[in-house]
Amino acid sequence: ENAVSKEWIRKIQECDENSRRFKDENIRMDQEIVEYQQNIQQNQSMLEDLQHQSRDLQQTITAREHECERLRTLTNAAKLSVKASEERIRDLERTTAAKHADIETQ
Repeated sequence: ENAVSKEWIRKIQECDENSRRFKDENIRMDQEIVEYQQNIQQNQSMLEDLQHQSRDLQQTITAREHECERLRTLTNAAKLSVKASEERIRDLERTTAAKHADIETQ
């Protein structure tokens, strides 16, 4: 009977030890869960920041593309204006040359 009691005491102590170990493991796992949740929240916050930065950059890119298109249009208009001015200068030079020729022949 004494041996049986000692065996029961040993089993109870073993159960107590297992219970303490499981509690410690549960506490550790709960702490890990909290850490993972905090990491998830930080990552979500960083993702939101990056998405916001991405939207801002896309708006900047779009604005710059519009500005480039506007500048291309102005450049093309300026080129056409230069060509028209050059043609007008050639016309004036021909007219002037013709008038000089008329004056010399008179």
